[in-house]
Amino acid sequence: IDICAEPKIGRFYMMISPALSPLLEPVVGEGSAYTAKLIEADLRGKVPAGCSPAACAVLIVGASREAAIATVRDPARRTALMTAMKAMVRALLSAKTSR
Repeated sequence: IDICAEPKIGRFYMMISPALSPLLEPVVGEGSAYTAKLIEADLRGKVPAGCSPAACAVLIVGASREAAIATVRDPARRTALMTAMKAMVRALLSAKTSR
């Protein structure tokens, strides 16, 4: 989110999508998939019972992407988005588990 607050760099990340070019489609999302796998590994054994670490990782990556896009469009939202993301992940990790 901090990186996306920088206008030139943030706009670059916002423009990347499968709609940009069929030639990019095979590689778009590779970084997100890799990041989700890393987050999933971090979440194993830390999320509530019955809650899939892989599903949580996908949601965190998606929320991060949307927060980045919102920051590109309005850098003044950066702090609020970072605070909300931290609160969301903390709430997930502090949910009662029965493991």
